[in-house]
Amino acid sequence: MGLVASRLQIAKARGARVIATASTANQDLLKQLGADVAVDYAKTRFDDVAKDVDAVLDPVGKETLARSYDVVKKGGDSHVAGGAPGPG
Repeated sequence: MGLVASRLQIAKARGARVIATASTANQDLLKQLGADVAVDYAKTRFDDVAKDVDAVLDPVGKETLARSYDVVKKGGDSHVAGGAPGPG
């Protein structure tokens, strides 16, 4: 979670509202790092919660990146991090 944690903290320092996903075990950690909304991906799809966001940082890729495109508002950005594979 190192890369995501650092990006989350940078986004918060710049005034962003952060929606972050993690397993059930890491929900408290997301809140401690500053996430405004912590989504448990084992229980809830992030695209059911996030809508019209400015940017997505996806460390997983493939199917989640494809779903990320649907939550980014027009003119927003989607980024794959940590060598995650693109859609496919």
